[in-house]
Amino acid sequence: MRLEELARALGDHHASDANGPTGVEAANAIETAIDHAILDQIRDDVGSSAVREVIEEFLKSSPSLIATLRQAAARGDAPAIRAVAHNMKGTSATLGAVALSRRCAALESSTGSGSVADAAAQVAAIEAMYAAARKALESEVA
Repeated sequence: MRLEELARALGDHHASDANGPTGVEAANAIETAIDHAILDQIRDDVGSSAVREVIEEFLKSSPSLIATLRQAAARGDAPAIRAVAHNMKGTSATLGAVALSRRCAALESSTGSGSVADAAAQVAAIEAMYAAARKALESEVA
């Protein structure tokens, strides 16, 4: 089940083999994890150093947010899931991680009614999408 969730999260609905995405698929996922036009526009608007700071803060804070999200999903805590998903949605969108932002928005929306039935699967997808976005953003500040 985890492999299927990873493949779905990376936009490849058919993993190449039982060992998961190939190196090419993983590289493509990283390459497409960030909309560089959005990131470039923000750089033009606020400057490279400000964007670097936001990226660095996002990379620093996201692992604990994802851990909180995972724990909240395990507890079935819809308000906590919604709050963390909302937080990640905004910053992800700002940094051009559009697919990650959309996935966070979907989780936020689905827990709005208190439903947490598939929260664990959605969190797993968010984790996979974040991993690709993280790699792409790390290359932006390297």
